[in-house]
Amino acid sequence: MDDGDIVTFKDTLQASFKWINLPPIGVTTNLFPWICWNLWTARNLLTFENRTLSPQEVVLKATRASKEWEMAQPCHRPTPTPPITQRHAVETPSPTTFCNTDASWKSDTKSAGL
Repeated sequence: MDDGDIVTFKDTLQASFKWINLPPIGVTTNLFPWICWNLWTARNLLTFENRTLSPQEVVLKATRASKEWEMAQPCHRPTPTPPITQRHAVETPSPTTFCNTDASWKSDTKSAGL
C-alpha cells in the first residue's frame, strides 16, 4: 500500500507505522496514534469543559506522552534460558501408582504446606 491508497482511518493507521518522525524528536515509536489520541482528548476538553488546545499543544502533549511511554517500557534483554536437563524414564513394574508432590516452607512462620 502506498500513500495514494490511503482512504480510511484504518489504512492511515497501518501506513503510519512506515512513516519517519521528522525532525528527529527523540521518539522511536509511531507518533500518529498518540496524535490521534490527543486530538480526541482535546476534542473532549472543548466539548465538556469548553477549554481549547492549540495544534502545537496537541502535538507537544502527544510527543511527551510517547516519550513517557517509551521510558516506562522495560528493557528487552533476552532472559537466559536454563540448560535443558534430560530425564530418563525409570522402568517401574506395572501396575505402579505415582503420587508426585511439592512443598513450600515459610521461614518467618516456620510452617510448611503441600
